Amino acid sequence: METSTASARNDAVKTALIDLYLSVKVRKAEEIDKFDVSALDNERDTLKDVDPLLIIGYTKTSIEILMNIRNEEQEQLKQQQKENESLTSEIATHDPPKKYEEMLQKLEDEVRTHIRVRLPSRYKFP
Repeated sequence: METSTASARNDAVKTALIDLYLSVKVRKAEEIDKFDVSALDNERDTLKDVDPLLIIGYTKTSIEILMNIRNEEQEQLKQQQKENESLTSEIATHDPPKKYEEMLQKLEDEVRTHIRVRLPSRYKFP
Protein backbone atom coordinates (compact mmCIF):
# COMPACT_ATOMS: atom_id res chain seq x y z
CA MET A 1 0.00 0.00 0.00
CA GLU A 2 2.80 2.40 0.90
CA THR A 3 4.61 1.55 -2.32
CA SER A 4 1.61 2.43 -4.48
CA THR A 5 1.15 5.69 -2.55
CA ALA A 6 4.83 6.57 -2.99
CA SER A 7 4.64 5.66 -6.67
CA ALA A 8 1.54 7.82 -7.14
CA ARG A 9 3.28 10.67 -5.31
CA ASN A 10 6.39 10.29 -7.52
CA ASP A 11 4.19 10.33 -10.63
CA ALA A 12 2.44 13.47 -9.39
CA VAL A 13 5.78 15.18 -8.73
CA LYS A 14 7.10 14.15 -12.15
CA THR A 15 3.92 15.44 -13.83
CA ALA A 16 4.29 18.72 -11.94
CA LEU A 17 7.94 18.97 -13.05
CA ILE A 18 6.96 18.32 -16.66
CA ASP A 19 4.24 20.99 -16.50
CA LEU A 20 6.67 23.45 -14.92
CA TYR A 21 9.25 22.79 -17.63
CA LEU A 22 6.71 23.13 -20.43
CA SER A 23 5.49 26.42 -19.00
CA VAL A 24 9.00 27.98 -18.97
CA LYS A 25 10.42 26.29 -22.06
CA VAL A 26 11.88 28.77 -24.51
CA ARG A 27 10.38 28.22 -27.94
CA LYS A 28 11.10 29.57 -31.40
CA ALA A 29 8.52 31.79 -33.07
CA GLU A 30 7.67 29.04 -35.58
CA GLU A 31 6.97 26.60 -32.74
CA ILE A 32 4.72 29.09 -31.00
CA ASP A 33 2.70 29.67 -34.17
CA LYS A 34 2.10 25.93 -34.60
CA PHE A 35 1.58 25.22 -30.92
CA ASP A 36 -1.71 23.76 -29.74
CA VAL A 37 -3.03 21.40 -27.07
CA SER A 38 -2.09 18.27 -29.03
CA ALA A 39 1.51 19.47 -29.39
CA LEU A 40 1.64 20.08 -25.64
CA ASP A 41 0.26 16.60 -24.96
CA ASN A 42 2.86 15.08 -27.31
CA GLU A 43 5.68 16.87 -25.48
CA ARG A 44 4.23 15.82 -22.14
CA ASP A 45 4.10 12.15 -23.26
CA THR A 46 7.68 12.31 -24.55
CA LEU A 47 8.94 13.75 -21.26
CA LYS A 48 7.26 11.03 -19.16
CA ASP A 49 10.14 8.72 -20.08
CA VAL A 50 12.81 11.26 -19.15
CA ASP A 51 14.58 11.20 -15.78
CA PRO A 52 13.11 13.84 -13.40
CA LEU A 53 16.57 15.22 -12.62
CA LEU A 54 17.08 15.87 -16.32
CA ILE A 55 13.73 17.68 -16.48
CA ILE A 56 14.89 19.84 -13.56
CA GLY A 57 18.06 20.62 -15.52
CA TYR A 58 16.01 21.55 -18.60
CA THR A 59 13.83 23.80 -16.45
CA LYS A 60 16.87 25.48 -14.89
CA THR A 61 18.39 26.12 -18.31
CA SER A 62 15.14 27.58 -19.65
CA ILE A 63 14.86 29.91 -16.66
CA GLU A 64 18.47 31.04 -17.13
CA ILE A 65 17.77 31.80 -20.79
CA LEU A 66 14.66 33.79 -19.85
CA MET A 67 16.61 35.74 -17.23
CA ASN A 68 19.36 36.55 -19.75
CA ILE A 69 16.77 37.75 -22.26
CA ARG A 70 15.19 39.92 -19.57
CA ASN A 71 18.57 41.38 -18.56
CA GLU A 72 19.45 42.15 -22.19
CA GLU A 73 16.11 43.91 -22.68
CA GLN A 74 16.66 45.97 -19.53
CA GLU A 75 20.15 46.95 -20.70
CA GLN A 76 18.76 48.01 -24.09
CA LEU A 77 16.06 50.04 -22.36
CA LYS A 78 18.63 51.75 -20.13
CA GLN A 79 20.78 52.53 -23.18
CA GLN A 80 17.80 54.02 -25.01
CA GLN A 81 16.92 56.12 -21.97
CA LYS A 82 20.50 57.42 -21.77
CA GLU A 83 20.44 58.31 -25.46
CA ASN A 84 17.10 60.08 -25.07
CA GLU A 85 18.37 62.00 -22.03
CA SER A 86 21.50 62.95 -23.95
CA LEU A 87 19.47 64.23 -26.89
CA THR A 88 17.10 66.10 -24.60
CA SER A 89 19.94 67.80 -22.71
CA GLU A 90 21.73 68.59 -25.97
CA ILE A 91 18.62 70.21 -27.40
CA ALA A 92 17.98 72.12 -24.19
CA THR A 93 21.54 73.49 -23.95
CA HIS A 94 21.81 74.72 -27.54
CA ASP A 95 20.24 77.84 -28.87
CA PRO A 96 19.89 76.82 -32.51
CA PRO A 97 17.58 79.61 -33.70
CA LYS A 98 20.14 82.35 -32.94
CA LYS A 99 23.02 80.44 -34.52
CA TYR A 100 20.98 79.56 -37.56
CA GLU A 101 19.74 83.13 -37.88
CA GLU A 102 23.32 84.41 -37.93
CA MET A 103 24.33 81.78 -40.49
CA LEU A 104 21.32 82.60 -42.62
CA GLN A 105 22.06 86.34 -42.55
CA LYS A 106 25.66 85.68 -43.58
CA LEU A 107 24.56 83.44 -46.45
CA GLU A 108 21.97 85.98 -47.59
CA ASP A 109 24.67 88.64 -47.60
CA GLU A 110 26.93 86.40 -49.72
CA VAL A 111 24.10 85.79 -52.18
CA ARG A 112 23.38 89.52 -52.47
CA THR A 113 27.07 90.20 -53.08
CA HIS A 114 27.18 87.47 -55.71
CA ILE A 115 24.10 88.88 -57.45
CA ARG A 116 25.60 92.40 -57.53
CA VAL A 117 28.80 91.09 -59.04
CA ARG A 118 27.02 89.04 -61.71
CA LEU A 119 24.48 91.64 -62.83
CA PRO A 120 25.40 93.76 -65.83
CA SER A 121 25.79 97.44 -65.12
CA ARG A 122 22.40 98.34 -66.62
CA TYR A 123 20.66 96.25 -63.88
CA LYS A 124 22.56 97.65 -60.95
CA PHE A 125 20.58 99.16 -58.22
CA PRO A 126 21.72 102.08 -56.15
